Amino acid sequence: METGIQVAEAMTENPIYVEPDTSVAECAKAMKEKNVGSLIVKSGEDLEGRITERDIVIKSVGAGASPKTVKAKDVIVGHLVTVKPEVDLVEAMALMRDHDIRHVPVVQGNKLLGLITLKDIVKIEPHLFELLVEKIDLREEARKPVNRPKPKEGVCNHCGEYCDTLLDISGQLVCNICREEEME
Repeated sequence: METGIQVAEAMTENPIYVEPDTSVAECAKAMKEKNVGSLIVKSGEDLEGRITERDIVIKSVGAGASPKTVKAKDVIVGHLVTVKPEVDLVEAMALMRDHDIRHVPVVQGNKLLGLITLKDIVKIEPHLFELLVEKIDLREEARKPVNRPKPKEGVCNHCGEYCDTLLDISGQLVCNICREEEME
């Protein structure tokens, strides 16, 4: 399946970039000012990587490091996935899905032309979101009410008492009391 729309037609031209020695705090400030979720990290014309909001949170702030001292080069993604401008949006979306990323630099040879994001694609071709849904891995499913197993009620297989919250332990439905006794 193809859309007939090339990445070059949907990409953001002149993406925001920073130098590798830019502090993470400055990167966050640039993201806020430009209302973007990622920045390209480049040294001269050489692409070094990209830094995202998540990189800042996980690899800097969340790790207890000071965003003022940590540099962009310290938190960038190691392998930079890129796409060519003539690639169809379906292929770009599949690339994002397969690499679990939302921002991809658009390059021709070694020259940075732009940035294509998941949001750019979905705005133009909303039906392509289905491509992503195939691979979405719900994290912390137990915290999602729709996925939480409903407690079972009935007779405990160990003590024979009725209980409104039986637990399935190795295929046996047991009450909390029997479960605790078994663990002792």
